[in-house]
This record gives sequence, structure tokens and C-alpha cells, in this order.
Amino acid sequence: MVVSCAIAVQPPARARAREPLYPPLSARLRSDQNLLDDLGNYSTCVTLLHYTDGEALYNTLDGKLWDCSHPMPYIARNSPLATAYTNAPADGLRDRAYYFYDNLVIKNPGTYRIRLTFMGTDYSPEYGPHGIHIVLQQIDSRLIIVDDPGLHYAKPSKCSKDTFYGRILTNTGDPEKAFLNILREAGEVIPGDLEGGSSENQGSNSANNAGSGSGSSSNR
Repeated sequence: MVVSCAIAVQPPARARAREPLYPPLSARLRSDQNLLDDLGNYSTCVTLLHYTDGEALYNTLDGKLWDCSHPMPYIARNSPLATAYTNAPADGLRDRAYYFYDNLVIKNPGTYRIRLTFMGTDYSPEYGPHGIHIVLQQIDSRLIIVDDPGLHYAKPSKCSKDTFYGRILTNTGDPEKAFLNILREAGEVIPGDLEGGSSENQGSNSANNAGSGSGSSSNR
């Protein structure tokens, strides 16, 4: 059985201190097996890192810092929400669950990355009936430049959820927007649907590839 985790929606390249990050950091759990009965064995947590030396900054990131596995909603193969991840990916690994960090706030200006740690539970006899959490992967996000909260950006017009939803569905070339649409289908409320966020934060995450994050794996 193959199980892996990947960032599906990167945090914004630019944000304001003490305001929720938009787009919200989201991740996908992928496997060649169904995993529905085993999703409780997997979880993720997030840590803020200084961008130069990778030092963990434990008192600078607020919000939900841990998330359990949420089953992916059923997506019909002919649905406009269907993607290669939900239908027939080339590597045989399909989306089985997601992790959603909708209220992360970085308290201080600076330049950072967010590290997503993917964990599994090992129930080997030597670890007792409750098992232990082991690190399966660690994935670092793109760089995030956080400005002073006193800076003001121009805000786009507010739009209803239905309008925003329809507009995103037309942009089939953006996998991050497609993933957010699937989270809506699962019942998640996406920050920014009803409130206009900063234009800096709402830019397409597919741009600025130079700031893309890198991942590293640690084996059991």
C-alpha cells in the first residue's frame, strides 16, 4: 500500500500580519487503496519556519495547527469538479482525504514558510494499545512575505458564494482553485467567498513558481 501527502493549495505569497491567510493552506492524502476505514490513523500538523535557517517559530503562528483526515467527497467522473486526482491519475494514487487550515494567522511581519507534517499511527505491539504517532512526510510551503498590518491593499468587490463558485469553475486550468471547489462540495466554508480579501492574497498561487515549496520524506 502506498500513502502520501501533498500540499494541494499553497498559502499566499504575500499576506498581512494578524489576518487569516487566504487562500487557506490545504493538503491531500493520496493512496492506491480506499483507506476509508483507516483514515483515523493519519493526521497533519503545521509549524511556522523562518525562511533562511528553517528555525521553528512556535509562538508566531495562530489558528488551527492540527487536523485529522476528512474523507474526500464523492465526485462523479463526468462532474465539472472531477480532476485527474479524483478519476484516474497516472501514478495510480487517488485523493482519499484532505486537510484544511482555514484560519491560520501569522502574528509578526517577516518572511516565512509553513511546514506541513504528515503523521501516521503505528500500532506495533511494543507501542501498546494506543500506538504512537510517527512522521511520514514533511512538506514545506512556498515563501510567505508578511507585511505590517497597517499596510492597506485595494480590495476587490464582494461577491456571493454562488458567483464566486461559478467563476472559479470556469478556470479549469488552476488545480488549486479546483481543489477549493471540491472542499466546498465537502461542506467547508472557504474564507474569502463572502468577504473580499486583499488583492495580493487572492492572486493565483500558480504564479511565482520561484517561491514554490519543497518536500522531504522521512521513512519509518
